[in-house]
Amino acid sequence: MRILIKTLTILVLVVLLAVGALAAYLTMVFNPNDYRSEIESRARDAAGIELKINGEIGWSLYPWLALDLNDLSVSYPDRPLLAQLSRASASLNIPALLGGEVQVDSVLVSGLNLSLHKTKDGGDNWTAPVSDSKPELKTAEQTSAQGSSGAMKLAINQIKLAGAQVSYQDDTSGQHVQLNDLSLQADRVDPSKPFPFKFSSQVLVTQGEDKLIDLGINLDTELSLNLEQLAAQLNGLSISGTLKPAGLPAEQKFDLKTDLAFNQTTQLLSLKNLTLSIGKLNASGELNVSKFDTPEIAGQLKVAQFNPTELAQSFGVTLPKLGDGALSSASLSSAISGGLDKLNLSELTIALDQTKISGTASYGLNSGAIAASLKGDSLNLDTYMPPATESKDSGEAATGTASKGWSKDPMFDLTPLRSLTADLALSFDKLIYQGNEIQNLTLKAKAAGGKLNVSQLTAQAMGGQINATASVDARKDTPLLSISPDLKGIQIKQLLAAASMEKPPVEAKVNLGGALTTQGTSMHSLINGLNGQMKLSAAEGVIQGIDMAQELCQNIENLTALGINPDQVDRTTPIADLSSTFNITNGVVNNPDFGASIDAAKIDAKGTVNLPVQTLDYNLGLTLTDDLFNQSCGINPALKNTRIPVNCKGGFDADPAKLCKLDTSFIGEVIKKAAGQRVQEELDKKRAELEAQARQKVEESLQNQVGDQIKGEAGNLLKGLFGN
Repeated sequence: MRILIKTLTILVLVVLLAVGALAAYLTMVFNPNDYRSEIESRARDAAGIELKINGEIGWSLYPWLALDLNDLSVSYPDRPLLAQLSRASASLNIPALLGGEVQVDSVLVSGLNLSLHKTKDGGDNWTAPVSDSKPELKTAEQTSAQGSSGAMKLAINQIKLAGAQVSYQDDTSGQHVQLNDLSLQADRVDPSKPFPFKFSSQVLVTQGEDKLIDLGINLDTELSLNLEQLAAQLNGLSISGTLKPAGLPAEQKFDLKTDLAFNQTTQLLSLKNLTLSIGKLNASGELNVSKFDTPEIAGQLKVAQFNPTELAQSFGVTLPKLGDGALSSASLSSAISGGLDKLNLSELTIALDQTKISGTASYGLNSGAIAASLKGDSLNLDTYMPPATESKDSGEAATGTASKGWSKDPMFDLTPLRSLTADLALSFDKLIYQGNEIQNLTLKAKAAGGKLNVSQLTAQAMGGQINATASVDARKDTPLLSISPDLKGIQIKQLLAAASMEKPPVEAKVNLGGALTTQGTSMHSLINGLNGQMKLSAAEGVIQGIDMAQELCQNIENLTALGINPDQVDRTTPIADLSSTFNITNGVVNNPDFGASIDAAKIDAKGTVNLPVQTLDYNLGLTLTDDLFNQSCGINPALKNTRIPVNCKGGFDADPAKLCKLDTSFIGEVIKKAAGQRVQEELDKKRAELEAQARQKVEESLQNQVGDQIKGEAGNLLKGLFGN
């Protein structure tokens, strides 16, 4: 036995010496550079690629099988150059390989220049030409079986990619993407153990001559691999760098940290403990992606409180000046779900300044369609309006002669509506607009193809209930707007104030309904393009600044010398049972059937209100129904049930007391009526005197002719005839 062992030992030593001698001989005698042409030809025949080895090929055989290639280029026939390489080297431990372990000292790639080019006709330089002979592909089961039956241990001391550059040119879009100064390094690579992995690059994206993105990125993590399941775990993944897109005033630093897990077998990608900061914006959450063929996304997102104004400024966007405290604080949290075509936000909570909003929302990643169902508590819109500016002409401001025309400045821009696709349902417990409180607001609207349709707008505001539908057609340069309001119990003073009428002269709760259309984006174009019909009614109200009863008394006193003490009369006029129809054509309101009761009279009117020039021209008829002015003035009974005409004409800014003037043409008819009443009174008096005289003569005649009995019966009869 001892002789046998000794003999085997000698044989092994002889074999090792022979292998060593053969390796030394091959290294000295065999020169791979002599076979460069054959290697290039084999690459062309087997893979269909044009391989050029312009530099020296260095190699060693034992104990490390090392290969060192220099100055390579690769392309497909008749295609632009795909890749160039300054140097690539790798070394494999032969004794370890014979022991069933793949042990690599290092894999080094230096000076890689990869150029990907897509032409306008859809062609590219990285797709292999179609070949008649197709290689036999192994099935997944075959690959798995082969891998499991011959599993080998893998260990690489270092993988390093340095000085690389990758570029992608798309001629169809004109976009160019470059990864410059690309480097990658992994040390002590062992699939059974975590190992450090680093990556860095400078990313530049341009569109023609315009720079879109300039991004510096650094990645650092601890990587674990499972080759059998095609899985990877990146613990403590940190991605940081600087971002400078076109238009930014300064670089924006970003930092992403997470634990990432990827498993091809279970088709799951997860990001745990995710934090992201970009400039002044900080977010956290988690994300899971499953079913890679048709990806499904699920996760949570939380954006910490930030200042929207400062954030916009850091990205080169200057927001308009708003009220104090506007856009000073915001935060967001939501659950996330969806896929490649749609992103859903549920359990959504938004805090904007003092307003809290909750609900759901979704965004179509391909279509750009937006859907949202949101409910807010309280929002003060006045805070988000630009502050009022002082008059530029101090002289006009001092004398009150400033222009009263409607502004031609656009109030809103409908350009975004042309590309908007949305389905919105919004509600607020309370809104404040121009000092008016709006409660229980509900809005439902859809937008598509440049058209916006508001199917529901309800609210409690201005003391009453608002219901309306509306539409906006922005497909043309001049947008068309329509609205069908139904207002019940609305304070008209607040309504007129909302329409920019200062110091409205009327206070009343009105019902208003109808249909209106207009066009444009400025108040001038909206007023001048206004068309439609409205119906107005009010049970009671007050006209401020004028007492029509007093004006009647004073004007009649001037004509009939009746006494009046104007200080005893309140400067208001109560109104009741108001109803009217308004026909509107190009901003001119025609009112043919106004009717109301005011104080001790009834009023009827017809006329026009010219909104473009802010004037009115009305003829009112006042018919006295009672005399309630005995303490301040006396009204001749002849005026009762007489229509007294009043002409109201002037501008919106005129003094209400001077706006309406009494038409004295009716006085002649009143005098004739009064004269007729006096003649009738004289006739009635004369008749009574004649009746009394006739009765006396008849009584005297009967007394002389008949006895007391007949006299008494005749007397009773006469009393019955004459009422005495």
